[in-house]
Amino acid sequence: MKKSLGISSVVVIIFVIIAASVLALFYLIGKGAVKQTPQESQVTSGETYTNEAFGFNLTIPASWESAEVSEQSRAFGRDLVNPSVVFTLKGLPTQDADFISLRGQEALANGADISLWIHAHPKDQWAQLKDKMDRGTPLGLTFLGENDSYVFSSEVSMRPNCFGAEELQPCRPPSDLQSTWDEAGAIAATFELL
Repeated sequence: MKKSLGISSVVVIIFVIIAASVLALFYLIGKGAVKQTPQESQVTSGETYTNEAFGFNLTIPASWESAEVSEQSRAFGRDLVNPSVVFTLKGLPTQDADFISLRGQEALANGADISLWIHAHPKDQWAQLKDKMDRGTPLGLTFLGENDSYVFSSEVSMRPNCFGAEELQPCRPPSDLQSTWDEAGAIAATFELL
């Protein structure tokens, strides 16, 4: 005679399967086998942005209140990939004739995006990047600080590509977006470790 499983046994089995699946997913995310979707949000005027995961905060001025915040990966070469937190102002209008001439009418129609990147470098990666910069490679990184896990740097960038890349020089913005570019650097200067 066969015994059938009771309802309570079925519920327990389903619960165990769900719990094991959730634990496996967290394990795979931690190992990097499952990629997390970048999360975007917006900052609020005068807000202190705090990132608990990496252990830092920044002060965001009113002029950056519409900035989108996302977590992305940044590659500095093969085997030199690190996580980054990116603050981006999108579609900034520019009338800079040199920029429009270089980048075409699309730059005029769509404007420019200026981003402040806060990079969290593993310590061995930072040593390699610092060596490149010490030898004259213009990576555009500014050291911000370090904790037990990471060395932090900032980088200001722009889309479409900014001036400077053609001459292997640090990135620079159109002349009429220089103040916004400078504000990105000022935000980075408020970096504090938690």
